Amino acid sequence: MISPWWYSRFSDMFLRGLAASIFLWWVLPLLAQPVPVEYATFMSHGKAISCTVFEAHDAVATIILLRGSGPTDLSLARSQGRFFADHGFRVLLADYLSATPSAAPTPANYRRWAQVVDDIAAELRSRPLPRNRKIALIGQSLGAPVAILAGSRKTGIDAIAEWSGVLPNEFFSQVQNLPPLLIIHGEQDEQVPIVNARQLVRLCELKDFTCEAGLYPDEGHLFSNKAIDAANQRTLTFFRTYLWANLPKRAE
Repeated sequence: MISPWWYSRFSDMFLRGLAASIFLWWVLPLLAQPVPVEYATFMSHGKAISCTVFEAHDAVATIILLRGSGPTDLSLARSQGRFFADHGFRVLLADYLSATPSAAPTPANYRRWAQVVDDIAAELRSRPLPRNRKIALIGQSLGAPVAILAGSRKTGIDAIAEWSGVLPNEFFSQVQNLPPLLIIHGEQDEQVPIVNARQLVRLCELKDFTCEAGLYPDEGHLFSNKAIDAANQRTLTFFRTYLWANLPKRAE
């Protein structure tokens, strides 16, 4: 049976449309990702560490962003980089995991990753950038204990926000100094139970550290978009309070 000419033409148009739809479905999420302005490289004990840079016009402070190890963590980190750049910060999304052969959460790896942060912060402070010498850390998941360890070393970190992290028990006694700390955690987190956040709050109380806790009753390890927005705003307020008294107000 021979199909009429219009049927063949319709099938061809349908297949073309389907192919175009599949292409757009695949490529649009990539296009939606914030595009970094540049990349920067820092040296840490002979190892080149790459940082994706989200630049702000007349940045008044720098955030070193330490993401978790998963692909979802990378997506969150990129969106956070653009968010804080839009609100007056220069953000360095550091590839700190490249400093070690693996991303295993071992004490040796944590110490090496914290050294990477120390070295980046030291180089930033050696540069003639008077308007953005203030340095904050954001640590997500695996990056959270790295941020805390780095901030405890008196290397000039001015504030820390840690998201959904855990400080390993062997490091509790080593944290003798800490800049203002914001703890963000979901109470339904099964990967890193909420007890870890409460233990960290208790450590801050015992050591008389400045600490705030944002605990989200309905959130797990991966926050909903609504909770991410709220936590970003809380982190922004925290940094504005402790980094710079006159940080510029940007459109919320």
